[in-house]
Amino acid sequence: MTEQSQAMTEYFQFLSAKGKHARQAKKEQGEATSKPPFGFRNVRADGKLRLSPDPVTFPQAMMALQMRRDGSTLREICTFMGKRGMVSRNGKMIRENGMHKILKTFSRIVDTVLGDQDSSEPQVVTGE
Repeated sequence: MTEQSQAMTEYFQFLSAKGKHARQAKKEQGEATSKPPFGFRNVRADGKLRLSPDPVTFPQAMMALQMRRDGSTLREICTFMGKRGMVSRNGKMIRENGMHKILKTFSRIVDTVLGDQDSSEPQVVTGE
């Protein structure tokens, strides 16, 4: 390995470590470090980015989650939600594998937040 390529490798390793350290510090402070999952948005509160329900996509994701829990297939959910205007970040109809990922992440977050409440049924959020 040449001296120049060795120096470049060390420099890129330094940048990688610096980025990892900065992300870890943000995570430890409870600050968002990536794009928010579908149904949520990053909102700055107290000088930090926090997850907050998105007024447009949260009700759509909640409806899709409720349909899944009621026994609908992913294909049925994709078709129904596509007709209601639910699209991916790039504006295309969401396919079954994408809907599965969305619902898996969304369910985990919603169950964590709503699971602490004294309610046996998940609360469905309307678009109001």
